[in-house]
Amino acid sequence: MQDYNKGVLTTSLIEKIISIANKKNILITVDPKFNNFFSYKNVSVFKPNRKEAEDVLGLKIKNEKDMFIVGKKLLNKLKAKNILLTLGEEGIAIFQKDKLLNRIPTKARKVSDVSGAGDTVISTLTMALTAGANILEASYLANYAAGIVCGEVGIVPIEIKKLFNTIRNDK
Repeated sequence: MQDYNKGVLTTSLIEKIISIANKKNILITVDPKFNNFFSYKNVSVFKPNRKEAEDVLGLKIKNEKDMFIVGKKLLNKLKAKNILLTLGEEGIAIFQKDKLLNRIPTKARKVSDVSGAGDTVISTLTMALTAGANILEASYLANYAAGIVCGEVGIVPIEIKKLFNTIRNDK
């Protein structure tokens, strides 16, 4: 679910979708916005960006300790299986209950335009999880895809061949 604060995803609709999906063991990934932020409880992956998390919690992420506090607060409040916090040029932080924090550094080569980076992350992540990747593998792919998008001007699709070639060429 991608929430753009346009009124389509109401609290009651969000709760109904999550309830049905959980009963049927269906993957639920969320890219939230401010208005319904804490309505997305018990999802598979909750993916706010730094600013969204800071705004809703009233905390600034200035260092690793702050980031860890924010991630753990979100895990506790939302009861999500995974919190994936996108941090712009600082990459991605992945929080899971009772597991160590995982960090993936950014893969942007040159940043031309960040438009669509968050949409690319949640879309690539969801596709990879649906295909059987674990959260770390899916986050790794999503991070590369976002890096490709940031190197282009405007909103661009990511072709799978380009994604895999970029990963191969980085090794």
